[in-house]
Amino acid sequence: METPEEKVTRIEAEIKAAQEAAKNSETKLAELIKSTEAKEAEIKAAKEAVEQANANIQKLQSGLNVLTKKIDGIKTETKEQTIVQAVANLIASEEFKADLKNKAFESKGGKSYEIKASTSDLTVDVTRTMMLPGVSFPRDRNLAFLPNLMQGSVGQDKNRIGYIEGSYTSKVGYVGEGQKNANLDEVSAVERYREMAKASARIKVTEEMFEDASYIASRISNQMMTKGMLFLDREIFSGNGDDSSNPNHIYGLKGAATAFDATKAGLKNAVDNANIGDLADAMRVQGSIVDASKANSDQGSYDLNVIYMNPVTAYKYAHTKSPDGNYIINTLTDGTKLMAGMRVIETPAIGTSELFAMESGLAEVYFKRNPIIKIGQEDDDLSKDQYTMVMFLRAQVLVETENKKGLIYVADIDAALASITKTASEAA
Repeated sequence: METPEEKVTRIEAEIKAAQEAAKNSETKLAELIKSTEAKEAEIKAAKEAVEQANANIQKLQSGLNVLTKKIDGIKTETKEQTIVQAVANLIASEEFKADLKNKAFESKGGKSYEIKASTSDLTVDVTRTMMLPGVSFPRDRNLAFLPNLMQGSVGQDKNRIGYIEGSYTSKVGYVGEGQKNANLDEVSAVERYREMAKASARIKVTEEMFEDASYIASRISNQMMTKGMLFLDREIFSGNGDDSSNPNHIYGLKGAATAFDATKAGLKNAVDNANIGDLADAMRVQGSIVDASKANSDQGSYDLNVIYMNPVTAYKYAHTKSPDGNYIINTLTDGTKLMAGMRVIETPAIGTSELFAMESGLAEVYFKRNPIIKIGQEDDDLSKDQYTMVMFLRAQVLVETENKKGLIYVADIDAALASITKTASEAA
């Protein structure tokens, strides 16, 4: 079935063809008139062709105008309302203006508005329609951890995440015919819970600033929302959430991760002239076997496939080659960087001396709700002729206990390199 846009394209082509036909007919008519041998019938036919072509043009143009208006109406009706547009529309509404005039935002028990962001507001970069002189902010870094974690949501009537951790000890063995296996497999299950963390951002807005809706909207979109997501992204890695002391903070991946241990990886002082590529591979090995003393164990095999590092660290080693002449960090044609078979993600959210590797899917981030922005007055806002805009966000990170073995963290790259590098006596 032909779409409205496709129909517009076809009609425009037909108009062009009709115009070309009219032009040709006019040319032919002029030639016939000039010719002494032209016949009256030919001249009449040419005139009729010109009139018909002009009539076709008029008819097609009329249909195009109607169709264009219809398409514009459809686009207007189906256009999603972003947080920026919602704030702008609120400020421009008669109800909001009346509340301002009637001082409805009194500090105690005053009126407030809630503006809920759609999911797209978290990821879509809002383009400013006007840049005000003197108002400019440094560009924010890209999100690094949040886009690479599995995401879920907590129900409206729930305030924490509940999950069950199980363990299974297998004692599978041989048994003789007609005999009973004396060994029982051991299994256990424990219910665990994790509280949601709540974050907030505030901004003061003067009465004068409300006169320019686009200004307010851009500040909300580009500062409150973006900073909230950046805060969450940073806390996903370094948050200090703890069951005993900080249950309402984000449980960071760094705190959940297993520290790199060359001994557990079976690679202590085992590598000649070890480089960061060797270290990354050792991290991968530790995750895959968990403990070198249990190299034949059926449990704890994780496939580390992503490694995080600071951009300065990545640059330092991006131009370093291994003894075989290959770059330690390989860049594919699509820009993807690989090291020890793991995808490299660069972010300033991790220190220059740190490395962090994990298997994708072992960590999850849960949202209680999408960000909410409230507008009202507090404290002495009324006397200062200003308003307070507040953003609230509730989220939490979850890594089940066993899966922590699939997250490997290096606090000091140089120390870790030294631990896997052969000593002079060993090399000799």
